[in-house]
Amino acid sequence: MPDAVPASLAVALEAITRVLSSARVPAVVIGGVAASLLGRPRLTRDVDILVDLPEARWQEILTAVEASGIEPRIPEAFDSHDEHVYCC
Repeated sequence: MPDAVPASLAVALEAITRVLSSARVPAVVIGGVAASLLGRPRLTRDVDILVDLPEARWQEILTAVEASGIEPRIPEAFDSHDEHVYCC
């Protein structure tokens, strides 16, 4: 992984990629990490990922993500049923 991404974010990115790949979930890295990898380094403290996931699989994937040690940026984000605010 390029030096453009801090080690802590690289670890998180590798973990979430592993979970999503093993679950066969289409996803793309967005935000500051993507900008840092594809262009110039950008200050960021989280990894933003956009997934293509039917609602029926949300709990399965959230359970797998949490089991890998990844925490949501917004606690209890899915309690509001707003699928746009959960980010690892």
